[in-house]
Amino acid sequence: MTDPSPTTPLMDEEAWYALLLQARRFRDAGHEEAFVDLARTAFRFRPHRAEPLHDLARHYLATSRGDLALLYADAGLSLELPQHDSVGLEPDVYRFLMKEAFVIAASYSKNDGDKVRDRKS
Repeated sequence: MTDPSPTTPLMDEEAWYALLLQARRFRDAGHEEAFVDLARTAFRFRPHRAEPLHDLARHYLATSRGDLALLYADAGLSLELPQHDSVGLEPDVYRFLMKEAFVIAASYSKNDGDKVRDRKS
């Protein structure tokens, strides 16, 4: 996963949400590369939003790539429900869906440390 640049400006919420929706359309149409690229771009432009990370984690779980799912879910666990965003906000992602994705991905991990962390979550 590419770390967001500290100089990347925040994208307007409406434009950001349109980008996220386009990523989801690519995912639903089976265009994995375009989905991953746009979801990662959405995260870079609003790095305090967990929705793109959750989408990526669930995508990689669905394609049996738990190692990648674990990376995205772990990154999303540290994000709190944004106080100043409202467009496309999915509170359940912050409350429990990201943790669910992490627990599922960790259960498939070959790293015992991930499984122990999963039990402590």
